[in-house]
Amino acid sequence: MPQVIPVAPSLLDSSGRILASHTVGSGIISLVAANSDGSRFAAVLASGASSQLFLLGGSLDTVGAPVSVSARGLTFSRDGKFLYVSQTATPPAIAVFDGQNLQPIGQVADAAIQGVPTGIEDADETQLLFGIANRGVSFIDTSKPLALPSVVPAFAAAPTAQPSEGPNVGGTSSSLTVQNFESSAQLKFGTHLATSISIAGTTQIQAVSPPNVLSGTLNLAAYLPSGWLALAPDAFSYGPQVLSILPNTGAAAGGDTVQIYG
Repeated sequence: MPQVIPVAPSLLDSSGRILASHTVGSGIISLVAANSDGSRFAAVLASGASSQLFLLGGSLDTVGAPVSVSARGLTFSRDGKFLYVSQTATPPAIAVFDGQNLQPIGQVADAAIQGVPTGIEDADETQLLFGIANRGVSFIDTSKPLALPSVVPAFAAAPTAQPSEGPNVGGTSSSLTVQNFESSAQLKFGTHLATSISIAGTTQIQAVSPPNVLSGTLNLAAYLPSGWLALAPDAFSYGPQVLSILPNTGAAAGGDTVQIYG
């Protein structure tokens, strides 16, 4: 029968001597973070199917009441005023807490790719978060946290845009199937705003692709006034693009059969 072991976070000096220790509960500490001056520590304690976020003082005393969370990453702001937690719950969002007393402040939409939340790693002086995303690195602006509505906008599963290809000069009128969209949403093809956008109800968008000097696939990103962000990776392409050739080796005499994906 498995044993439940009490968890006691410990603070050590440079020689490995214990300076402070405090039992917070039973389970496993899955995540931990500290502010820059060592006056606050955050830890996620997982026990069974549930997990809690604890805020500890410089002597590892518990500060405020623990909060139930489902977290993939956490970090403090550079000045220690805020604690950021990337949540794995649906929909993915970044929860912002007061870094001194663990009082909730608000949320910001996570730049989740295909539903995979960001594992935040660090923050800069402007409250920009850096994290590991599904397809690389995410940059999330947390300077304006708010109460996000429970109804979440999203792009439909592929194919998201029809047609999903157009020339570099732009001007391609494309229809996008969506869910729960708001009439004043902004749509970007990569880094450029759509030339025009028309939202019919909450499930359909008509958008015209902007000019783009680069060829190849890019993401569609919608920014909603409620604070939510919806992403559709590789949803539109400026001209054809070869994505993969299999196999990518062959005999010098030729005669190999290859498959080209694009």
